[in-house]
Amino acid sequence: MRKLLFLFCLLALFAATGCADKAVISESDAADAVTDYLARNPEYETSRFDYGEMKFSSKKEREMLKIYQDLAAGGLVELKPLEQKKKFLSKDSAYTYLVSLTDEARPLVMEQARDRATVRVFQYQLADDKPVSFKNVSSSRAEVTLSLKKVPTPFAPIADSKALNSTFVNKTYKLRFSKDNGWSVKK
Repeated sequence: MRKLLFLFCLLALFAATGCADKAVISESDAADAVTDYLARNPEYETSRFDYGEMKFSSKKEREMLKIYQDLAAGGLVELKPLEQKKKFLSKDSAYTYLVSLTDEARPLVMEQARDRATVRVFQYQLADDKPVSFKNVSSSRAEVTLSLKKVPTPFAPIADSKALNSTFVNKTYKLRFSKDNGWSVKK
């Protein structure tokens, strides 16, 4: 009888702890939930990329031609010279190229139109530090603010100058607890 009573008490203890509220979250659990979310839904910055028949004549356009040549060397675009009006010892030379995207650029192209594309210039990855701030709003909701570092893509040189102001961004994610999935990022 004593063994049966002990077994019953032990079973009741396991049942009580098994049914306890699992909605307690720590900073590392919150960071893991956001890491899982970022693996499925990556964060990135985009910029406009022009292609097709392009003429490079001024000094600023020649700087852009250098960027296009670097992208061609990386295999992301293909440059075919169409016309070259080179004037001897003059700054008025004009170069016309047919610029096209290659298959290697496909993972970085978000949208594509006839003569322009939207490309990823920076991708955000979770910084190695701890969360900037962590707050339990209620028993089933939490907020975590993390620092994401910018990782440049090969298209980064075409980014707007405003995008180059920092190497990180702080972003707040709202987490929600569900009994089926545990803690996850709320969209």
